[in-house]
Amino acid sequence: MVSIQTNLFQSLDSSVEEFTHGEENENTKKTTKDDVALFHEFLYLKGETRHIGELTPQELNTFLSKFLINGSQQRRQGI
Repeated sequence: MVSIQTNLFQSLDSSVEEFTHGEENENTKKTTKDDVALFHEFLYLKGETRHIGELTPQELNTFLSKFLINGSQQRRQGI
């Protein structure tokens, strides 16, 4: 039984970060990049010129909430 269990676990020759980076789906990366670009455009249209990393957590929360609500309303309207 012990030999069967040891075969279930492969050794990891790299860090967890390297492993997960190598496992990321290319479509997920593209979609995430496109979504971040869309959020940047939303911020610009709202008059916000700072980079996302320069916003306080409270400001980011407010903008993300408005962004998500706006997108949800557009999907319901078929836009």
